[in-house]
Amino acid sequence: MKDDDVEGVIASYGWKGMDGLYRPAFGRGSIADIPGALLESLGINGGKGVPESLRHISEPADHTVFILIDGLGHSTFQYALNNCRLGNLKAFRKESVYVPATSIFPSTTSTATVTLHTGMDPEEHGIIGYIQYLKDVGSVCNMISLSPLGLRNRSLVENSKIFSHISRHGTIHEKISGEGMDSFLYMPYNIRNSGLTRITGRGSVLRPYHSLSHMFTDLKNDILSTVRRSFHFCYISSVDTISHKIGPYTQETAEDIDSIFYFIRHVLGENVSGSGTTVVISADHGHTVVNQDRVHDISRDRKLRRMMISPATGDERAPFIRVRETKDGDFLAHIEKQYPGHTAVSSRQLMREGFFGRTSSTGLDMDMFSDYTIIPAQNSGIIDTSLSALDPEWSNIDMIGMHGGFSLEEMIVPVITRKF
Repeated sequence: MKDDDVEGVIASYGWKGMDGLYRPAFGRGSIADIPGALLESLGINGGKGVPESLRHISEPADHTVFILIDGLGHSTFQYALNNCRLGNLKAFRKESVYVPATSIFPSTTSTATVTLHTGMDPEEHGIIGYIQYLKDVGSVCNMISLSPLGLRNRSLVENSKIFSHISRHGTIHEKISGEGMDSFLYMPYNIRNSGLTRITGRGSVLRPYHSLSHMFTDLKNDILSTVRRSFHFCYISSVDTISHKIGPYTQETAEDIDSIFYFIRHVLGENVSGSGTTVVISADHGHTVVNQDRVHDISRDRKLRRMMISPATGDERAPFIRVRETKDGDFLAHIEKQYPGHTAVSSRQLMREGFFGRTSSTGLDMDMFSDYTIIPAQNSGIIDTSLSALDPEWSNIDMIGMHGGFSLEEMIVPVITRKF
C-alpha cells in the first residue's frame, strides 16, 4: 500500500465530530478482524468475515505466524522508519504488505489480547481496561494477572462463573487444534502463568522464552519440524516497556524495533523460506507522550471523590468513572470546569454507538461498563493513586508513553504481512 493510500485509510477511521480522534473500525479494518483472517488462512471459518483491507492475510498457508508486538503503534513504526538508519526495518517494510488498522477500545493490552486470542469483541468478552471493577468479585481487579488488586496470588481464573462465557466461546488455538492442526503460543517466561495467559492460551502448546533469540529459534524449529499445518502466536513486550519508561519516539525504542525485525528476516525468514509460511505482524495499541505536569491525580480532588462510587478504573488515557445516583449533572459540570479539554462521555452511549464491538446487543451485562468514560485532553492523562492503598506496588505516575485512548498514536497500528 502506497503512503498516500495509507493516509487515506487512516483518515477513514476518524471519529466524526471529534477532531484528531479515531474510533475502532470493527468489520472495516480493526485488530478484532485479524483472528478471523488468521483462521481462514488455515481453512477454518473465522465466523465474522474478513474486510477487504485484510483479505490477503486469509490466503491459504501451510504455517501461519502472528507476531504481536505490544505497543508498536503506526506512529512509532513510522518514526523509527523515517528518523533512524535501521536496515532491517526498512528492508522488511519494502518486502511486505503494510496496512494500517485500528485497535479496539480501550486501546490497551488486556482488552486487545483477549480479542486477538478469541475473535471476540470487547463487549463480548468483557475485559474492559487494565484495571476493572468486577461485580461478581466485589473488587477492583488487575486484568493482566486476573486477580483482585493487591492480591496477585488469588487468581480468578478458577472462578468458573466470571470467565465462563470466554471458555464457552473458546480460543482460536482450540479451534485450530480441534481441526487436527498444531497451535503454539510463545510468551515471555515471566508471564507464562499469568491469569491472562492461562485464559487466552487454552488449546495451545506453550513455549515460554527468555530472549528474542530463544523465541525465534524455537519458532523456526517448530515450523520446520511440524508435518501438519500449524499456527504460531508470538507475543513480544519490549517495545511497550521501553515506550512507557523512555518514550515511544526515542532511539532506544527504534533500535529495539529494528532488532525484532532482524530476527524476523534472518533467524526466521532465511530458515523457513519456501515452507509456505505467512508472517503477520501487528500490535495491540500505540503510545502517546504525556507530559508529567499534565497527569491529573483525581484522588486529590475531594469534591470529585465524593461523587464517585469507587476508584477510577481503566487506563490513564481512558479512565472509567462510576458516579453516585443523582450526581450525574454535578459530575459533568465539575469535569468541564476543573479539567479543561477533557470530555466525559456516557459509557453506555459509546457501547450503543459501537465503540466496544459490533453486536449492539441490548442483552449485554451493563455492569461491566462504568457510568462515564473520560477522554483526556491531548498529552494529558488521569490517574487515581488511591488504588495504591489496595496494591502498594501499583504506580503509573512516572510513565512517559501512555495508551488506552482514541488518538492516532494510540489507536492506529500496523498490520504487516510477508510470505516466506
